[in-house]
Amino acid sequence: MNQIVLRSHKGEYLPGEDIYGAVYLNIVSTTTGCGIRLKFQGCEHFLYRLGNPPAEEKFEAKKHYLDYPDIDLYKSQDLFMLGSYIFPFRIRLLTEIPASFEASGVGSDCSWTAQVTYSLSAEVIEASNLNTTQTVVVNHPLGRTERSSTPQAVTNRLDIPYLLFFKKSFFVTAKLQKHVQQTGEGMKVRIIITNQTNKNVSNITVRLVREITFVAKGGLSGTKMCKDNSIQETQDRIFICPEKGPFTVQEIPVDSCAADILNSGLDNFIIQLQEPDHPHAPLPSSVSGNHIQCRYVVEILVKLENNSSLVTTVPVPCIWHQKNKQWADQPIPGWAYNTEVKLSESPFSVPENVLSGEVFAGIPRFQALTS
Repeated sequence: MNQIVLRSHKGEYLPGEDIYGAVYLNIVSTTTGCGIRLKFQGCEHFLYRLGNPPAEEKFEAKKHYLDYPDIDLYKSQDLFMLGSYIFPFRIRLLTEIPASFEASGVGSDCSWTAQVTYSLSAEVIEASNLNTTQTVVVNHPLGRTERSSTPQAVTNRLDIPYLLFFKKSFFVTAKLQKHVQQTGEGMKVRIIITNQTNKNVSNITVRLVREITFVAKGGLSGTKMCKDNSIQETQDRIFICPEKGPFTVQEIPVDSCAADILNSGLDNFIIQLQEPDHPHAPLPSSVSGNHIQCRYVVEILVKLENNSSLVTTVPVPCIWHQKNKQWADQPIPGWAYNTEVKLSESPFSVPENVLSGEVFAGIPRFQALTS
């Protein structure tokens, strides 16, 4: 049976990066195919349902990202002969595309789903039944400031009355150990406490807070669309908070430590980036799309023995999507390592000298060229 395989040089990308890869084709019986066509596409979509039928209200928005709807990577006047072939390619992602995302939820009066997905497809021209598709994960990029610096510390201060006319200060400083976090793993936070008062710290609570927002076209109407306070309208937009505003994903109390530890802080405190009700489910990733936005912050609540308290909020610049499991687990057939290289004049084909470079080192068939 004829077979087609698609393989990119890695499973996860950032906006603006190049996707290098190859299409493998094994022809063991006659075919009408005479070329290879690629397609890269993405879709951002949310659906929010409020209430129950027949009074249910539905809000939905969708945007397609068709960077390259149809790419003729290779085309010949002749049909493919029996044999095994490989077609190297390069596709550059747009710089302004949102990160991959997937989340859903069910509340007492609502249900919702949201996702941003990308895929790369290949098919044989004039034999489109011979086709394959690979999932592509796009990660949330860091801002210009984060890319050029280490995580910045956030400091808050609380003044506690002392004697009659004096005050003594209490400081909480917190910072992330790194800008980029990976969903499903642990995020390290350093908490430094400088306590100049005569009041001991009684407990510390660390929270991971998420805010998901959906944005749809719309506007203020003559009649109120719904009475749900999670939906806000402007002149031309509808904003929906499916989790009813900021949602506490994790709340971790720290109150069993010795007083000297509580009064000095916590080094490398770890927050597991997993859904609390589903320990093996990774958190939805950070995203800033046209219709879907997801942001995280860490809140550190420090309480003194006199019930005074101080909250310090640390933004989380970026939580990346889970790793591309389809790419990691993809089996490569043995015939792919003994294929004839086919290059073309297509702008998406790859110059021969690039095939021996680093980007193709992990792609089967070209690995030997780098040794």
